[in-house]
Amino acid sequence: MGMSKLVWTMATGLIISVSAVTQTAPDKYWVEFTDKKNTSFSIDQPLEFLSPRAVERRINQSIQITEQDLPVNSFYTDSLKKLGLDVLYTSRWFNAATVYSQDTLLMDTLHNYGFVKNPVRTFSIEPAPVKTDTVVKKVKKKKKTSFLLNYDMHLLQLEIMNGHKLHNIGYRGKGMMIAVLDAGFYRTNVLPAFDSVWARNCIISTRNFVNDTADVFKTHTHGMKVLSIMAGNMPGYLMGSAPEADYVLIQSEDSQSEYAIEGDNWIAAAEFADSIGADVINSSLGYSTFDAPEQNYAYSDMDGNTSRITQAADIAASKGILVVTSAGNQGNKSWKYITAPADADSALTVGAVTPTGEYAAFSSKGPAYDGRIKPNVSAIGLGTFYQQTDSTIAIGNGTSFSSPLVAGLAACLWQHFPQANNMEILKTIEASANLYPFSDTLTGYGIPDFYRAWILLQARYGKPADIDRKKIVNAFPNPFSTLLYLEINSQQAPDSTKVNMNVFNLSSQKLLNQTVTLQPGYNLITIDELMHVSPGEYLIRLKGNGINEKITVIKY
Repeated sequence: MGMSKLVWTMATGLIISVSAVTQTAPDKYWVEFTDKKNTSFSIDQPLEFLSPRAVERRINQSIQITEQDLPVNSFYTDSLKKLGLDVLYTSRWFNAATVYSQDTLLMDTLHNYGFVKNPVRTFSIEPAPVKTDTVVKKVKKKKKTSFLLNYDMHLLQLEIMNGHKLHNIGYRGKGMMIAVLDAGFYRTNVLPAFDSVWARNCIISTRNFVNDTADVFKTHTHGMKVLSIMAGNMPGYLMGSAPEADYVLIQSEDSQSEYAIEGDNWIAAAEFADSIGADVINSSLGYSTFDAPEQNYAYSDMDGNTSRITQAADIAASKGILVVTSAGNQGNKSWKYITAPADADSALTVGAVTPTGEYAAFSSKGPAYDGRIKPNVSAIGLGTFYQQTDSTIAIGNGTSFSSPLVAGLAACLWQHFPQANNMEILKTIEASANLYPFSDTLTGYGIPDFYRAWILLQARYGKPADIDRKKIVNAFPNPFSTLLYLEINSQQAPDSTKVNMNVFNLSSQKLLNQTVTLQPGYNLITIDELMHVSPGEYLIRLKGNGINEKITVIKY
């Protein structure tokens, strides 16, 4: 906001080049500080400001804890309070605070304080009219319909991505933590879709960064609907994409107005999600225009670097969190492009398709302004099943609804491959999609196939340590793409045991006939003869000297 200014800091006696304080809503301001010097916290003692789970996530992904993780210096915030400012919350990532004050003259004096970046710029933002329609502007759904016909159709939103196959082999998100950043979670504590979530104590925490005195279960409905798409469990009526995951419910969106402060609410929410140890963030929110036109973004701002909320999404990803966000619902409107933070480099941005897999016209289009592929992938966002406030099941439209489908299944996928990092999960989901390696500006790489993503990761991480030592024969990786390995336990066999090994396809055609010589103990056999066969299932049979084993392998 305007020029930088050289300021003599009273606290340190240093000359520091500083930037602006900005007004983000009526009587609310974003105030950045110059440093984190003399803080009472240390990066050597991270458990003082991060949960054990948050620290473990960093360790597992070889992510260093840095000064960026340290809380804001309390001396600075206490000084603002003594001035009469109400400090609403702080940002450790940006070393800033959001404050409330009706005294613009007081705000104009902040340049006198050496720990505050300068100059201060204030301008008049008139409060927006109170809205009678409380549907979130940028995430509203049209043509909501009570669905009273074939309830089995709700499974299509999982089956189109082969998500049901992950569920069927036991991966439903257990042990994963998903933070839902949204506009409120009305009646989530009593609606039947969430009965099993509460029974398993899987709502870990709630937080409201719009109004810290308001109960998130009594505010807006949008977050509840989004949550039902992930956590819902009503057999025959609704099955969520991650019904066994843990959830953190965070309200960052104010449905009554639209100001830039909502991006800063989002930052605070993402930092809270990080600190509590979330693995995945689902953000069914997006920002482009505001009630104060001077705050509006331009398409040129959707470059992955400009908006503060976009920067925060990338920072969250740098902490090891998989950030999944909706592309926006501007595809058939004058804006038409993705909205912030969907332009973030490291976010998995989700567009919307119809139940038949075609582009949904409302879904915000790519690319990012700098030409990057956005959205990354797409899921059903036209006619998506969710729970209504009256306990019935409805269908609605929006990338708000396609995003949680992907976020939940991503958590299920990651559940089986905890050794993968967040960006490996993101890139594998992209690589599994039906258009990959090609893409378009409407659906990105297309519709992901989460069973194929599982196969890709299985091929990468399948190894002897993963196999069942109680079996005589193990094949890995299984599924495989090139080389296949057999581990054969012939511990009781005599020296130089000879075993006949045959490989058949599903038509019983013999593809390989080979004699293998085994030594007592574990034998590792490499099979490279199947590198060029077609994808599909194959049967391997080993017979001879007391060994008679069959094992099925999958080539992709």
